[in-house]
Amino acid sequence: MFNCYELGDLTLVKYSTQHRNAIIAWVRRYVRCTRAMWSRVLFSDESRFNLRTADGRVCVFRRKGERFAQNCMLERDRFGGGSVIVWGGIMGGRKTDLVIINGNLNAQGFVDNVLRSVVVPFIEQHPWCLMHDNASPHTPRLTQAFLARHDVNVLQ
Repeated sequence: MFNCYELGDLTLVKYSTQHRNAIIAWVRRYVRCTRAMWSRVLFSDESRFNLRTADGRVCVFRRKGERFAQNCMLERDRFGGGSVIVWGGIMGGRKTDLVIINGNLNAQGFVDNVLRSVVVPFIEQHPWCLMHDNASPHTPRLTQAFLARHDVNVLQ
């Protein structure tokens, strides 16, 4: 069951009171920001794409007696077939390079493949602030220390 709350024109549908309160606090902190300010914020996100089906199950429709027929069998990778993670960022009329990462993304991979190779060169060209979610590679001390060493402002 979702709880629905309204904040001006914004309707929040969230699972927990803690999450709702965090969103309301964030909105109140930045409600008076102008379009010019938001155009200097680099919004970033990543998505995982599985190379096989999401849960490994495949529906097969067959006639009686076709259980072991060659056209009703599917060769299977017992370890899921792998995945790729795609990361990208947008800011005003600009965008970062797209980063494709094979397999899992941990803090060290995030620092090496995304922050060091894409984000830091991007900030050298554009004055901005980084906005990312609290995904597990974004929150460890390793990531936070790297951002602090390179003077990357992060929108809280």
